[in-house]
Amino acid sequence: VSPVTPEHTRAKAWGRRLGNLFARSSVINPPTRGNIAPGPIRNRYALVVGVGRFRHGIHTLEFAARDALAYHQFLTDPRRGQFRPENVTLLTDENATRAAIVAALDRLRAIAQEDDLVTLYISSHGSPPDKKGAVNVVTYDTETSPRERLWQTSITEEILKDFVEGLRD
Repeated sequence: VSPVTPEHTRAKAWGRRLGNLFARSSVINPPTRGNIAPGPIRNRYALVVGVGRFRHGIHTLEFAARDALAYHQFLTDPRRGQFRPENVTLLTDENATRAAIVAALDRLRAIAQEDDLVTLYISSHGSPPDKKGAVNVVTYDTETSPRERLWQTSITEEILKDFVEGLRD
């Protein structure tokens, strides 16, 4: 996630909060299977999201969709990322709704097997922390009014945590 934020926003706290999510989910230091070395990567899957335009008046991000497209092209290049194009889902701007992103995460979780590589790339705004300190990823259709709708209509920490923890090692 690449939060583009004004100077007064605590982006470091936001990044630390999201980083802690992945640390708690054993992504940074994955568990090992006894003394068995990890096997070779069997399949590569990715979800690439770039949201630069928003339905409900949220400030536009100039490079989010373009960067997502460039990353998608890198991943699917047979000389570079070597991901099969059918294994990479690209969602940008109006296609990057909360429902579409959740459905793509659910699809990835269902098809990825042990020893598969799963990559998640999201470029969008991040939300301010909610009452519990959780931060969310803003989608094309995230609502901003009343304020609570921001957290109810975006990609929550819980959605990302469930995705990461639901993947097979």
